[in-house]
Amino acid sequence: MARKPAGPVRNLGLLLRKSQVVRGTAARDILSLKAQETRGRAWGKANGYTIRNIYRENLSAYKLTVKRPEFDAAVHTLLDGESDCLRAYDSSRYSRKGAGDVLKILDSPGKRLVFDINGLDTERPEDRRRIIENAERDRESSAPEGGRAGHRRRIPPPGRARRRRGHPRRPRHAHHLATPPR
Repeated sequence: MARKPAGPVRNLGLLLRKSQVVRGTAARDILSLKAQETRGRAWGKANGYTIRNIYRENLSAYKLTVKRPEFDAAVHTLLDGESDCLRAYDSSRYSRKGAGDVLKILDSPGKRLVFDINGLDTERPEDRRRIIENAERDRESSAPEGGRAGHRRRIPPPGRARRRRGHPRRPRHAHHLATPPR
């Protein structure tokens, strides 16, 4: 008995990234590359995809200047039509460069980008705004003035200047200035 020809093969790329800096990071961001791959393979199988490529990054992409050749290859593979879908564990694992990186895919017909933990999928029109907002939030958390994601900068209360390290404290009362040293 001959097998029925299957429909067109749908290829999936898995983008796996784990930051090298994990101290103070939320537990959901520490998922190992192997665990991300296992989840991605299960999702691909459940959604009728064949794994085409797996892109692994074990680096901190906190700084916008970090080179990410695996990320670049994953996006080019998707945009060039070698894969139909790119799946990342979390939007913050995808990119910290802002909406521009996701708009390349959102504005390309037939290209799909899925974020597992966020539950976002470019095939759902209602997710478009959230995908863009998440990308911008992730960019802002990487900006030098924005501080690290999940960390708050300490800002002194109004009227109190922050004392710089190594600088002596200024006297608080004028009478300290008038009294000569003994």
